[in-house]
Amino acid sequence: MKLIENATDEIIYYDLISSEFINSKEWIKPNRRVAISDFEAYVSNGLFNLRRPGIYRSFMGLCSIPPKSNWIVSDGFYQFHSERRYVLVPKRQTLSQVEAMAARYLEKIYINNPIIELSGGLDTSIIIDFFLQNGLDFKLIGFSSDRYEFRTERKIQEYYLNKASESHLMKYEDYPAFANLKNVFRHPVPAQESLFFNRHLTIATSAKNLNNSIVLTGEAGDQLLGFSALNIHAGKRLPEGNYYWSLAEHWSNQHVYRRHGVNYISALAVGLLPAMILSMREKKPEDVMKLWARRQLKGRLPTMLTDFAYKGFHDGWVNHGLLLAKNDIKEMAKITFDAVPHADLSPKAVEHDLVKYGQLSEDRRSYFLTRLSFIVWLYSSHI
Repeated sequence: MKLIENATDEIIYYDLISSEFINSKEWIKPNRRVAISDFEAYVSNGLFNLRRPGIYRSFMGLCSIPPKSNWIVSDGFYQFHSERRYVLVPKRQTLSQVEAMAARYLEKIYINNPIIELSGGLDTSIIIDFFLQNGLDFKLIGFSSDRYEFRTERKIQEYYLNKASESHLMKYEDYPAFANLKNVFRHPVPAQESLFFNRHLTIATSAKNLNNSIVLTGEAGDQLLGFSALNIHAGKRLPEGNYYWSLAEHWSNQHVYRRHGVNYISALAVGLLPAMILSMREKKPEDVMKLWARRQLKGRLPTMLTDFAYKGFHDGWVNHGLLLAKNDIKEMAKITFDAVPHADLSPKAVEHDLVKYGQLSEDRRSYFLTRLSFIVWLYSSHI
C-alpha cells in the first residue's frame, strides 16, 4: 500500500507497474497491450469516477488521481484517502456574506474579463445576477435550440443576452451531441467526459477567439443547491464530495480548455463557497427543483426562474446526436473490437444499444456511455 498525494490542480496518472507518474499527454507504455480484463476493470468503476470518492480498479496499471486529494494505491486498486485541505462548515451564512466572499475570489480572476456560460438554467443565472448586482462587465457564450423541450431555457437566454457586453449563442443543431468523437485528443485512461469533447472544444476555441482566458460555469449547482444537506453541520468538516475536485469539470479543463490557454472554472465551487452555501441549507433535505434557492433570489432573478421550477431534459438532442454519429461510432467500435474482442464492444452490439438508447434503462444507458468512452479512448490512442 502506498499513499499518493496530488497537490496539483490537475488529474495526475500514477503507474502501479513502474511506480511512477506518467505525463498526462502520454498513452500507455509501448510494450503494454490492452486486454478484455482492462475493459472490464474500467466499466466496473462506473460513470464519472474522477469526481467521486470511493475505491476503483486501476486501468492497465494506471490510477487517475483527482486534484487536491490523497489516495491509497495497492494491488490493482486505488482508494480515496483524504482531502488535501479540510474545510469546516461555518455557522449559517447569509446571502450577503456568501456574495462578499465571492467578490473576493472574483477580484483574482476579473482582470481576465471572464465569459459566463449561458445555459438558460438557474445555476448560470445566479452567476450572471451576481455580476449584474456588482456592476461588472462580462460576456456570454452558450448553446441554444429551437427544440420544444428547450423552450424555457431559450426564454431565459433571451432575457440575459442584451445585459452582457457581448453575447454569442450557437445552435445546438449545429453542434450535435457526440460529434467529432474521432478527433478526441489522446488521453492516458478512458474518461466518460471525453464524450462531450466537441461541446467543450467549441466553447474553448470561441473563448480564445474572443481573447478571453476564463469561462465561468454553474457546474456545481446541482450538488450544492439540490442534493441533500442533512449531513451538513456547522463546526464539522465539509463532507466528502463537496470539494472543488468533485464539483468541477477537471478532465475537460485539463485536456481541452488548457490546450487553448483557457480555464473552465466552476464559479459556485471556488474556495470556501461550497461550505458557505451549504451552511445556508444545513440539515435541509434533497431539493431537486432547487426551490430553496429560487426563494432566496426572488426579486432578483426573472420570475420565470423564481416563480416556476423546471428541469431541462436533453434526451431528444442526445438521441439525435447518437444517430448522426452512428457511422463514426461503428467504425471506431470495429477497431476497438479487433483489439479487444469483448462481446459488448462488437459493432453490432454497440449499434443495437445506440439505436435503442432512448428506450434503455438508466443502468443500460450508463453502461453504453461507459463502453463508448472506452471505444473513444482506444481509437484516439491508435490513430
